[in-house]
Amino acid sequence: MQLVAIVSGESKRVEIHLKRGGSISGSVTTSDGTPVPYVALTSKVKLSNGTFTDLGGASHTDGAGHYRIDELPDASYIILGAMEGGTVPVFGGAGIGGSGLMIFAGGGMRPTKARVVTVTAPNEYEGVDIMIPLTGTHSVSGDVKASDGHRIDHALIRLYPTREPRFSLATPLPSMGPSAFSELPRQLHAPRGGV
Repeated sequence: MQLVAIVSGESKRVEIHLKRGGSISGSVTTSDGTPVPYVALTSKVKLSNGTFTDLGGASHTDGAGHYRIDELPDASYIILGAMEGGTVPVFGGAGIGGSGLMIFAGGGMRPTKARVVTVTAPNEYEGVDIMIPLTGTHSVSGDVKASDGHRIDHALIRLYPTREPRFSLATPLPSMGPSAFSELPRQLHAPRGGV
């Protein structure tokens, strides 16, 4: 960043040159080719240490399942699509959407397996598509019990991709019946519970 020193009684002229950002576009469909409208998409920047952060823009698919994210600065990105899910409780009593399916362009729920798009402004990168599988998905369900064997009635269950703790699904444990995640892509995940 340019630092400007201001002395009392003086004025200085500062010029700011804006650079038009790049764009990423694509579509979200199911594996049978049906477009999926109104899906929330987020671009995440890949850092030099291999982790990801929220620095880029966000978008939604239109009625035909197409999306476009504009004004992206030069960087390497992955695209995350989030299907709408139920809300889960968080600290302070607020709710966040956490039980919907997360899937990345390039396939699966793992950011490390996602397609990486290296953006150089002002270019547009098309065809960064997300395909939601209709077959070959799995469900995870079960009960949560305390060390003395009695069943826990209230808890928040999170499902993490192995070695990727920042991306998880969450579902509240119902007071009756088992907790469950459904329509998971075929990848190993490790469930964790929190009371």
